[in-house]
Amino acid sequence: MTVGLRGGSDLRRISKELRAMDDKEIKKRFSKELRKAAQPLVPVVRASIRAIPSKQT
Repeated sequence: MTVGLRGGSDLRRISKELRAMDDKEIKKRFSKELRKAAQPLVPVVRASIRAIPSKQT
């Protein structure tokens, strides 16, 4: 099954619906897939943070 997200509001709605289901197996699988999907973004976000100029006083 493939789920497409168009924005943060979609993720919030899905999260709310999952909490309402109260099915531990579904929550576990969703969390695992969400972490897997977000994994490629981790180095990009870290690099962006490192690229922010900092002022040293």
